[in-house]
Amino acid sequence: MKAKRIVCLLLALVMMFSVVGCGKNEPTSSNTDNGTKTNDSENNTTKDDQKEVKLADKQELIFATNSDVLTMDPAMASSTPNWGGQALVYENLVSIVANENNGTSIVPGVAESWDVSDDGLVYTFHLRKDAKWADGVPVTAKDFEYTWRRTFDPDAGAAYTWMVEGVIKNGKQVYAKELPLEELGVKALDEYTFEMTLESPSPFFLYFAGFPTYCPVREDLIAKYGTEYGSTPEKTVGNGAYILKTWDPGASMIYEKNDNYWNKDEVYLTKVTRQIIKETNAVAQALLANEVDIAGLDNPQWNSVVDATGIYDVYEMQFPAVENFIFNCTDPIMKNQKIRLAISLAFDREKYNEEALEGVSIPLYSMVPSVTSIGKLNYSEAVKNENEYIKILKDKYDPKELLIEGMKELGLGEDPSKLEIHYMTRGTTEFSKKTAEWMKQNLETNLGIQFVIDMTEWNIMYDLIDAGDYQIAQGGWTADYDDPSNFLDNYHYVSGYYGEAKIHWADDKAKEYAKLVDDAKASTDDQERAELYVKAEKILLEESPVSPQYASKLRRLVGKYVEGYYVNPLAYPNYVGVKLLSK
Repeated sequence: MKAKRIVCLLLALVMMFSVVGCGKNEPTSSNTDNGTKTNDSENNTTKDDQKEVKLADKQELIFATNSDVLTMDPAMASSTPNWGGQALVYENLVSIVANENNGTSIVPGVAESWDVSDDGLVYTFHLRKDAKWADGVPVTAKDFEYTWRRTFDPDAGAAYTWMVEGVIKNGKQVYAKELPLEELGVKALDEYTFEMTLESPSPFFLYFAGFPTYCPVREDLIAKYGTEYGSTPEKTVGNGAYILKTWDPGASMIYEKNDNYWNKDEVYLTKVTRQIIKETNAVAQALLANEVDIAGLDNPQWNSVVDATGIYDVYEMQFPAVENFIFNCTDPIMKNQKIRLAISLAFDREKYNEEALEGVSIPLYSMVPSVTSIGKLNYSEAVKNENEYIKILKDKYDPKELLIEGMKELGLGEDPSKLEIHYMTRGTTEFSKKTAEWMKQNLETNLGIQFVIDMTEWNIMYDLIDAGDYQIAQGGWTADYDDPSNFLDNYHYVSGYYGEAKIHWADDKAKEYAKLVDDAKASTDDQERAELYVKAEKILLEESPVSPQYASKLRRLVGKYVEGYYVNPLAYPNYVGVKLLSK
């Protein structure tokens, strides 16, 4: 939830996901067609191992999802549903695509190549001269200059400035209005050359250059539509492979091929439908009837039944994502660290996984999934699993004793049954209801409190979090790139997505945590970074402004007749190179 707000639970085989980066001073150019084969449009066939395979007469694909898109303005997006919905319409400087090995590759996008200075501080992107917006207007370096300045304009309200605030030169000062926007380290050198200067070398920078939130928008269109840009298909103009034609909120989005896209010859699908299906049973029925071509399904009741049809290839892998409690540290009750920690330690993560989640997730005792790398090291291995600090805290404290101590500190007496705590769900699905009711029973049994469930639609929940109107909420985060920083930077009280403005954790311990996170980001030694992060994580877990619950897994079904579609949770499909074969 980058904020990947995680909105679904999926099953999988645990796999380490791989990331292909960009070598210094030369572009990474894995297949720009995302590993697909060339289509022969004259005879409507594709060659595979010297055999001709006939393409389907209709190149129209339907994929199922359980979440709505709230905006088609990249700068205002901060969740996976939005990014997934926008990926077909916009293209960034580089593209992050899933590859045949289920890893990711960074490939040329609007920039056909790029150079990196010897000190790693200056990236120069050379744009394609045939890149155009959907209305035929050329895409230029000025568009990217405007987009990045808009990202750092506090008056614009961009949702994801925090992730790159300290990365782009003068970013913090510009965002704080201490320097003008023109001093930001981005510059259009000419119509097709775009330069970006960093504060310090970043091993993740090309991920930022390809990240969905920083996709280009046009200044004239923002001026024309203002805050309504991206609110309807008519007020959305992208530069990607598809055009958004219809948008029925809560139901579907329909995309059609963009004939002005520079790589249109590799776009085979004429129509892509994003179909919202919220309930698991409905997803399973749609798959059984082959009414959808791609969907996520992980349910013991349905997995074997749907798999037995033989219609779909099944992709399973660990998801670099966490689910967790979020505590409002200024709430009259949740401001007490002992009460927060008591709740964090009181529920049984193993039983939660087996009973509420039906065994399809990984119980989590750290805020960082075990598959996360730190450079060439695995983070958990580098710190000898000391990041799983919840296990240590469980042995150290009795949750109910902690709760009563916290109540006494707040003058609330010693009777937990008089303590009413409200928990806000992220969604109103049967899954949200089931998991919330399990948590209610477990915490009321173990702590003796009154645990009140407030069923809340996920978008409303986040609005209430922003307003500070909550006690406990359901949070989640999906990695943007493969490093502990992507999970732990979130709780930096100044620059984190879940910083002081959302969880209101800004005391001395929060500042100590932030200093360790800052030191880790400044280090170039992987082992040193890991050790700094684990020190920070121990503070985070004991102070408990958040509490980890489980790490998700991914299980996706793809029709065997779908060619060129690869799966990785860090890549949002743009459907370039994807085609449908005759069944």
